[in-house]
Amino acid sequence: TWMLILALPAVALLVLALNDGLGANPAEALTRQSGEWALRGLILVLLIRPLQVWTRWGVWLRFRRATGVAVFIYAVMHMLCWAWFEQGFEAADLWADLIKRPFITVGALTLCLMSPLALTSNNSSVRKMGVKA
Repeated sequence: TWMLILALPAVALLVLALNDGLGANPAEALTRQSGEWALRGLILVLLIRPLQVWTRWGVWLRFRRATGVAVFIYAVMHMLCWAWFEQGFEAADLWADLIKRPFITVGALTLCLMSPLALTSNNSSVRKMGVKA
């Protein structure tokens, strides 16, 4: 059920997109909303451990990995929306915008830093690292 809850914003965005409910600039709305959900999720992931320590309730940690993967998916959606809608997947334009606007540079670096975490979050990788999944 936790994964369904984490998917609700994406489903809502899809429904809005299919029903012309994203306003006058749907590309901007998709880009902005996916980024905002990625940021909200990142804050939630970072709060899970302190919440577990504060409440002394270990169940919080069960949600951390799934939440982190969902955050990664929202961040990828956000980056793809930017690359497609704003830059048309043109490599030169992507690179120029990446260099020109610091917040895009920070977002791209954040996505790069999150990638190894997402790629190694499956049960097989976790077991290979020596942790019981």
